[in-house]
Amino acid sequence: MTYPARLAAPAPAVQATVVAGAVSAGTRLPALDVGYMLRGYFYAYSPQRDDRFGGHARSSNLPRALAGAGLPPTTQVSLLVLRDQPRPFAPGNDGFRVVLVNPTGQGLEVPASDSRLPIVHEARDPSGAWRAIEYLPSSWCGNSRHTLTLPPGQYWEFTAPRYTGTLATEVRLVLSFDSDTGTTVVRSAPFPGRINPAQFTVKQGHEARSVMDPYDE
Repeated sequence: MTYPARLAAPAPAVQATVVAGAVSAGTRLPALDVGYMLRGYFYAYSPQRDDRFGGHARSSNLPRALAGAGLPPTTQVSLLVLRDQPRPFAPGNDGFRVVLVNPTGQGLEVPASDSRLPIVHEARDPSGAWRAIEYLPSSWCGNSRHTLTLPPGQYWEFTAPRYTGTLATEVRLVLSFDSDTGTTVVRSAPFPGRINPAQFTVKQGHEARSVMDPYDE
């Protein structure tokens, strides 16, 4: 099933001013300028009945109640890109608020790998095709895989990077996964952005730090 896109109001243009590693009041941090695909960073969690038996890594990012949250109204599962709500993505780089909302009467079950959700940025390439500019690293350990549930009337909150680069294009966020009932796709509405062409092809990479690290990309 494919859910319709939702997008909040665009963020106003703000000039970042960096002074001695700090950002002046009323300004924003610099956008993230990279020449590779970032590894997935949308982490969340939901307490499971069999939690004590799972061997996966856990996140402290728990579901929150939609009631009183002041989010844009929607009647379906939606990825809301809140570009008018900037926040730091990483030390020294700008980002914006993203929420995955479930206003329906049923829980949304999402497969995860060590609490990483299958959400990535996509951008239009020079030919106009949508392509991923982030990737989901694969784990060789079966314990990494588990299922998270976003309960009815709740949402998960994240921070995504504001990219910059040589290519002006359209960007969006996509949640996509397969299950016993078929393929689920939730897309944000596209928004203007800038990236570097290498973000379509070059992976960030990862070097395992111990024998307990199940990721090598």
